[in-house]
Amino acid sequence: MSNIRIFFALSALIFLISCKSSHERSVAYIKEGNEMERNSEFSKAHDLYQKAINAEPSNAVAWFYLGNAKRNMGMTKESIADYDKAIQLDSLFADAYANRGDAKFSLKDRDGSCKDYLKAESLGKENLDEKTKWCK
Repeated sequence: MSNIRIFFALSALIFLISCKSSHERSVAYIKEGNEMERNSEFSKAHDLYQKAINAEPSNAVAWFYLGNAKRNMGMTKESIADYDKAIQLDSLFADAYANRGDAKFSLKDRDGSCKDYLKAESLGKENLDEKTKWCK
């Protein structure tokens, strides 16, 4: 995509975002961030998720994706705080527990990761058998 097309696409997105509620703006930033992550543009995704949080600080999904972007950028320790916030806002957010478990596991916190995996599993997260088999 040429720079001019990107400029006009982003300009249109900014215009549309400015006409929406804070929740709608937050969701739009998350969708755009997800697209950046699919393209492995984690820094851009990070910035868009931060904008989603600025638009709607109580959006647990935005905090979750910010944590994912940080992990993809090698900021594993920092991602845990974002998963913590997502869980604080939505205590039934199974994916946030599972991803926080992955972050803790990569930091060699076996007990912490185990607790998170088991909590995610208890909330209905599937396909954690390989991760939880040593926890039980």
